[in-house]
Amino acid sequence: MRRLAASLVFLVLAGSLAAQDTTDVERQDGPAPTWHLKLPGLGLGNIPRMSGIRLNWRDFYLEQINGINITIWRPGDHVGGTINGLATGVLGPGADFLNGLAIGPLGVVAGKDVSGLGVGGLAVVTGRDTRGLMVAGLATVAGGAVRGVSLSGLATVSGTDVRGIHVGGLAIVSGGDTRGLTIGGLATVSGKDIAGINLGGLAIVGGEGASGINAGGLAMVTGKDATGFNFGGLAVVAGGDARGINLSGLALVGGGDAQWVSVGGLAVVAGRSIRGLAVSAGGIESGDGIHGLAVTGYRIKTPDAHGIMIAVLHNRIIDLHGVGIAAYNRIRKDQFGVTIGLVNYAYRLHGIQLGLINIAGNNHGISHVLPIVNAHLN
Repeated sequence: MRRLAASLVFLVLAGSLAAQDTTDVERQDGPAPTWHLKLPGLGLGNIPRMSGIRLNWRDFYLEQINGINITIWRPGDHVGGTINGLATGVLGPGADFLNGLAIGPLGVVAGKDVSGLGVGGLAVVTGRDTRGLMVAGLATVAGGAVRGVSLSGLATVSGTDVRGIHVGGLAIVSGGDTRGLTIGGLATVSGKDIAGINLGGLAIVGGEGASGINAGGLAMVTGKDATGFNFGGLAVVAGGDARGINLSGLALVGGGDAQWVSVGGLAVVAGRSIRGLAVSAGGIESGDGIHGLAVTGYRIKTPDAHGIMIAVLHNRIIDLHGVGIAAYNRIRKDQFGVTIGLVNYAYRLHGIQLGLINIAGNNHGISHVLPIVNAHLN
């Protein structure tokens, strides 16, 4: 037995000596070690290519490892290569491509892509894309896209698109499109379109359009159209149209049209038209017109109204087609329909006024100003 053991030790030492390459490569962080011992299914040292179990202090110049790769220290500069299988270590694995399971007590770092399951005590960081499930104590950061599922204590950050299911303790940030389910403790921010179900403790921000279900504790803001269900504790702001059900604690503002259901605690404002139902305790205002039912505690202001306009204090309308109800209804041009209030004024009346004082500019004589009822029917 002793002779057999001595023979095995001799073979191992001989194999290690045979596998050594005495040339060192000078690098930014020091010379790359080339000593290694390679046995069937097992490798020790800086072996650039193998299949099986590989143990190394620090990786340099990887080519391809298939199986299990375990390191002690962080990778050297420009480690490169591909690891297929399990990559782990005391600090964490690193390579250009990590495919399979990558676990790092401190972090997982890929010069290019991580595909599969990546778990980093602090972070999962890639130069390009992540695909699969990424779990990070602080952050998942990708220079390219984040696709699949990410769970990050602070943030998930992507240079391009975020797609799938993503949860960040503080934020989800995408330089491109965001699509799927995202939950940001403070905010979900997308440089381009945001679509799906997106929740932000403070805000949802889409650099371009937003569609689906978007809810921000303080605000939901998009540079172009907002379509679907949008909620902002203080405000919903769309640079383009706001279509769907849009609810805000203080203000709903659309640079274009506001369509379907629009609710603003203090104001509903549309740069063009409001269509559907608009409700506000403060005011409702549109640049082009209102079509549908508008109800407010203060004032409705629009050049063209078609439908039912109900304001506690003041309807300020150029042309009315329908019904206007307010303490003071002021129709600056044509009224087609009925107004009900304390004071009703129409420059040209084509309908009925009901109130204490009713003024019809196109009526003459005693019918110009009448109490209770005034009319001009032709």
